[in-house]
Amino acid sequence: MGAILERAEQCWSGGVEPREFWKATGATEEVAPDVFFVHAFANVTMVRAGRGLVLVDTANYVGRERTFAAVRAIDPGPVRAAIYTHGHADHAFGLPPFLAEAAARGWPRPQIVGHRSVAARFDRYRATLGYNGLINARQFSIQASWP
Repeated sequence: MGAILERAEQCWSGGVEPREFWKATGATEEVAPDVFFVHAFANVTMVRAGRGLVLVDTANYVGRERTFAAVRAIDPGPVRAAIYTHGHADHAFGLPPFLAEAAARGWPRPQIVGHRSVAARFDRYRATLGYNGLINARQFSIQASWP
């Protein structure tokens, strides 16, 4: 069992304090053939699929360059799709470096797949920027900021 799967088992069995769940290790691991897990703040699963890569969630805006580097250390191929499992900013705001790379290399823009309400959630985030920053500062003991 690899380090990430071992940590997951420790989380389930009580071997990791809940306050430590949020701390990304930056580790990557192939968890199944052609399926890689990137331990970021909100995690990323990368799948080698056909003619490119699929990202399931893209991590957050703060760690997006680290996430980009971690994915690129595994596979330099084009990202064909990004699947947003839900509309939280920490799961869906890591895509900009991949979009910029696609534009620079002349690759097709990755298709973004998500629930139809994800866009409305992002609109709500824009309307409540200061409030969301305050909530996150309190919840995660960080500086008040919001993408």
